[in-house]
Amino acid sequence: MLMTDNLFTFYLALEIQNLSFYILASLKRYSNFSTEAGLKYFLLGAFSSSILLFGISILYGILGTLDLKDIQILINYDTISDINIFLLIGFFFLISGLLFKFGSAPFHYWVPDVYEGSPTTVTMFFTLMPKIVLSFFLVKLYFYIFGFESEFFSTFFFICGLLSLFIGIFNAMYQYKIKRFLAYSSIATVGFVLIAFSTMTFDGFFSGLYYVFCYIFSVVLFFFILLNIRKYNLKEFNELFDLSLLNNNNSILLLFICFIFLSFAGIPPLIGFFGKFFIFFSLLNSFNYFVLFVIFALSVISSFYYIRVIRFIYFTKISEYNFYYYFNLNYIFFFIFYFNVLFIFFFDYFGEFFYFFLIDTFF
Repeated sequence: MLMTDNLFTFYLALEIQNLSFYILASLKRYSNFSTEAGLKYFLLGAFSSSILLFGISILYGILGTLDLKDIQILINYDTISDINIFLLIGFFFLISGLLFKFGSAPFHYWVPDVYEGSPTTVTMFFTLMPKIVLSFFLVKLYFYIFGFESEFFSTFFFICGLLSLFIGIFNAMYQYKIKRFLAYSSIATVGFVLIAFSTMTFDGFFSGLYYVFCYIFSVVLFFFILLNIRKYNLKEFNELFDLSLLNNNNSILLLFICFIFLSFAGIPPLIGFFGKFFIFFSLLNSFNYFVLFVIFALSVISSFYYIRVIRFIYFTKISEYNFYYYFNLNYIFFFIFYFNVLFIFFFDYFGEFFYFFLIDTFF
């Protein structure tokens, strides 16, 4: 998917990936929740794939090619201006299909149910892989296609991003199950990324990718703790209130979890702060001051429900007492944790390296 410059090859690779996701979602064959998650993901995923393929077929019918380089050459000719509306319809269906896979609003209905019904390891995989691949592919489309009608794509990304932020943030406030909470948090993350992409500048696309990268580090760390608790203590935490059980005798692990949620909230000097900082900076560079104010306000609201989890952890009293002993956290965990907490020391060098890495990749 990342290497191809042909839309049909990309579609085939995407469908192979999605078939794997359908199987992974229903991995627990004897669990009703897992079966329901796999079935919902399959039905809605097939519908979104048909939308994506419909958009690709419209583009092929107009341009006669699906190679991105050829499309870039053809749409820049003046003779193509008479059929702009049909091209925009094709691009609309193409991007809509991609945003469904991305988990963006208003195509987000599958995300909470699939995240909650899937096994924990699969939920972690769903949180990471589609966002990485599709973010990079949207950056590739930016270089080839989005310059054709930048106002249309900018408006489309802005509307979907703003909807994702509102739906993700205000629904996460009422969630007490860990997986549904992370699902709506993921939708809000997609909203931040799409708002950055809506600037239609290289800084905007760089900041969107950078935010995905920072979010992934925090999510991997949190899932690492959940999976280790299940492995060593044979206990799976489903509710956010369950995390307060660690307050009885494992305060060090609880401190790790608090750092993770502070990173989600964007508190400096944790890695989550730098992801949001780049998005604010890209909006500032493109003179979108009103959008910057709205996103800043929503970011403050989103930090509320992350910090509320810390209140659950430390101030919720549960009579159940289980001894969660200090299990061995391997070196990968400590590397991710220190990278998350001490990211300010890597910021100057790493930010510049990542920026030029993207330039070398896409040029």
